[in-house]
Amino acid sequence: MGLYRMIYAARAKPVDHSILEHGLEAAKSLHEQRYITGMLLMNERYALQLIEGERAAVTQRFLEVSQEGYHADFEILACGAEDTRFFDDWTVRYLGSQGRSARILKRIQAGPEFNPYKFTASNVESLCLNMSKDSAENAHKN
Repeated sequence: MGLYRMIYAARAKPVDHSILEHGLEAAKSLHEQRYITGMLLMNERYALQLIEGERAAVTQRFLEVSQEGYHADFEILACGAEDTRFFDDWTVRYLGSQGRSARILKRIQAGPEFNPYKFTASNVESLCLNMSKDSAENAHKN
């Protein structure tokens, strides 16, 4: 089967940080089993997630995430077949909207606030490419 990618925006629901960490650890394990990679960029109001892998696995994971209760008001921003992964070594990577992420977001988003519902498909692709590149550069520094 070919590689498939889905990117969606959602409204973040208030959740305790320890519960979020537990959910991310469970997602990492599940993603390893299903050979899914991706990233989650989130602040207290919004989430942007990219999931990539085999089509059935990505679709199933999206359906599961939509039922977990961490997010609401899902909107798929982009999905389809792809040639390569953006994040070949991230089973799931949580990124806040501060620090290095904020610098990347500032170059891409139209306004001062992180709001993935306002992103174009081009914004999302540029964001993912920049996050992937930033991760690779920082991995080589360590």
